[in-house]
Amino acid sequence: MCIGLFLLLAQNQLQSLDEATRIPPDGNPLPIWEQLVANQDRYLASPDKPLFLQYKAAIDSFLGLTSEALASFDQFAGLPPKRRDLGSLKGWRLVGAVEAITRVASNRQVIMIGEAHHAPQTRLLTTELLEPLWRKGFRYLAIEDLNERLAKDPQPSYPRIGDGYYLDEPIFGNLVRTAIKLGYKLVPYDDGTRSKLYSTDFAAQINRREELEAKHLRDRIFAKDPHARVLVHVGFAHNLKSESSLGSSTIVTMARRFKTMTGINPFCVDGYTLMEHPDPAHEDPVYRKYHTRVQKISFLISTDGRFFSEDDGLDAFALLPRVKTVGGRAGWLRTDLHRHTVQVPHPNLVPRP
Repeated sequence: MCIGLFLLLAQNQLQSLDEATRIPPDGNPLPIWEQLVANQDRYLASPDKPLFLQYKAAIDSFLGLTSEALASFDQFAGLPPKRRDLGSLKGWRLVGAVEAITRVASNRQVIMIGEAHHAPQTRLLTTELLEPLWRKGFRYLAIEDLNERLAKDPQPSYPRIGDGYYLDEPIFGNLVRTAIKLGYKLVPYDDGTRSKLYSTDFAAQINRREELEAKHLRDRIFAKDPHARVLVHVGFAHNLKSESSLGSSTIVTMARRFKTMTGINPFCVDGYTLMEHPDPAHEDPVYRKYHTRVQKISFLISTDGRFFSEDDGLDAFALLPRVKTVGGRAGWLRTDLHRHTVQVPHPNLVPRP
């Protein structure tokens, strides 16, 4: 099973998590995080351990605990490092991913970027693409996580609590806020009913979800605007254009179905495989080979102009810089998003009960 497909399976399994641990209506994840930490030993000793680790990774990310989020998810996924023939990459060089995609976009209607839900850094590429793609004529931003109600209100004034589960994470909220400011129409396309149809037939569940996602993109955008140019932000491997196997079943992901339904060949990017991990043993050998040279989100390109991609269902793999921590926060908050620290006077702090 490919890594992306494993993560899709895990993502679907998360639907069975107790609803009582969902983010409360006020959008504050801290009480949930405290509950998870307080009951950590019990969860880790139970059959719910995989779900607990995945869920805690998401909540860690909401609170800006990026290293903890990566560690929790790696413990959940347990992915062994891949073995590659690195000699085949002789002569390959790094190029900026934003610049490369902007050039490619001249001849593409659809760009699909894959993120890891627990890693806010994997949202930076889509954020940084918004403005240059807008100048190229892209007017739609389709996001897997968006709430169905945005299908009726595609241009809200700002992202709201409840507009999407992962939008409670500040970097994701910033992505959507930036898109709204530029004028993008927001398009939800996920299967909003999947939690009600949870089944132990995981292959059937995944295929049903992929089919509905592709149909929603077709019907909500291209049926009305055949020449639309669309940036699609997906979770994990939904943008895979090749088929995968799960036991004796075949998985046909959203991007492949979309291509078949519309005849449009999207440019698909893996934005999460080639990044750092708390334990370097989990890092891809390609990432370990090049990470010291990665100063911004980059692609590897061959001497004949091909982007590095381990799978014929993807067009490129993005390499993410290692995270430098500044004041307990990820350094890319400053370098990529131009954030700065603000001192909060002590009298303004609210003591915890």
